[in-house]
Amino acid sequence: MKETADYKYALDQSAIVTIGNENGVIIYANDYACAISGYSREELIGSVYGLTTSEYISDELLEELRQKLSGGNTWKGEIKNKSKSGTYYWTEATIVPILDETGIPYQYMSIRWDITSQKANEVALRQAFEELEKSEAQLKEAQALSHMGSWEYSFDAEENIWSDEIYRILGTTPAETQPTFTSYLQFVHPEDVAMVEETVRSTIRSTEKSCQYHCRIIHKNGDVRYLFNEFTREPSLPGQPDKLLGIVQDVTNERLAQLEKERITADLLQRNKDLEQFAYIVSHNLRAPVANIIGLSNLMRTLGPENPTFFKSMEGLQISAHKLDAVINDLNNVLQIRREVNERKEQVNLNQLVEDIKTMTSGLMAKENVSISTNFSDVDSLYTIKSYLHSIFANLISNSIKYRQAHQVPTIEIWSCKKGGKKIITFRDNGLGIDLKTHQHKIFGLYKRFHFHTDGKGMGLFMVKTQVEALGGKIQVQSEINQGTEFSIEFDEAYT
Repeated sequence: MKETADYKYALDQSAIVTIGNENGVIIYANDYACAISGYSREELIGSVYGLTTSEYISDELLEELRQKLSGGNTWKGEIKNKSKSGTYYWTEATIVPILDETGIPYQYMSIRWDITSQKANEVALRQAFEELEKSEAQLKEAQALSHMGSWEYSFDAEENIWSDEIYRILGTTPAETQPTFTSYLQFVHPEDVAMVEETVRSTIRSTEKSCQYHCRIIHKNGDVRYLFNEFTREPSLPGQPDKLLGIVQDVTNERLAQLEKERITADLLQRNKDLEQFAYIVSHNLRAPVANIIGLSNLMRTLGPENPTFFKSMEGLQISAHKLDAVINDLNNVLQIRREVNERKEQVNLNQLVEDIKTMTSGLMAKENVSISTNFSDVDSLYTIKSYLHSIFANLISNSIKYRQAHQVPTIEIWSCKKGGKKIITFRDNGLGIDLKTHQHKIFGLYKRFHFHTDGKGMGLFMVKTQVEALGGKIQVQSEINQGTEFSIEFDEAYT
């Protein structure tokens, strides 16, 4: 299939992927794994190359890793590896155990990313700082290259000094901005101000000698930037107040790259889950109609057209063929989402989107007297794929109407907000609700239904989750029987 080829190509181009059996013996290695290790696929398959060949993993760490994986848990960390040529390379690894039906790991998928250049840069940066302490001119140059500014605060003189790079990071100048903590807070993202203020002030009040934290700022040009902050209390002479020495580093590129890496890794893991679910569907939902078709066709070969059973068999054969076709169409619709994920994005107005859905379902809404209220004042639009977002909204609204309580007017509330770098869309209704204690693990499963008084196939929520994740988002649900249901969909602010 084209999608399988595209998927394999994406793996080969972006991540080092290997799969090993329960003994660590490699049974699959992609092109990138061969290229970076220097071994051919024939040399890797059947070997234990990887963790066990690293010279820089202690026995204690290796045992901890084995215990975590054997318990069915994912392990993440950095690993130094040796290639066939004898050169070393660093990787950031995510190792995921693949469980059998009893919950026991029988294979391990390793997804690794080459961070050799990043490690080399870290070493080079450390060496540069040791040398640049000798020269203020060299220090300024290093700060500009690494996007790292420095500052100093003297408790005695109540004086704060910023390096030139801090002003460049903030997008301001000494003439425009005084070098004070209050001035710095004015650039901090509103959602991070309370955290930064509390972190700094509590550290100064305590006996802690140093402090590290990350935050976002709003650059003077309006861009959101990610910063790493660190400061240390430096003791002065006896009887004199201490000084604070700190650094501020712009790590926006690294942070966005990490977010993208996490998104790709999560997508790879989700695809693995999708394949497992598709395998289950093929072995269960397709098996029954196929078995019926085979059985009925064999029976019809023994009957003549004049036999009444012949025509009953024909009817059964037709029903089984329709069921088989329906399952294949459902699977095709799901796969279509993956194929169309690169569809052109556009700015989608949320109020207009809801109004369009109201117009499309006006007859049903009038019949059931449905009330829909919205509040998109915090987030009024998303930069995304409009057809997917329309499908998500339409499915959730349709479900709220379909699974309403018989003696209540259906009410649906939809609102948006920003929190922690996320854009969140929430849907809440007063419908029948879902027993999450019983159904939490299968709430978004394919062909899963929780109420049977109305028609449905159990495709709606599966399609919602699939489309949300295709857009790079996450969906959560809260619900109680007869108390309604609330769905929260969150997207990274950087991508919408």
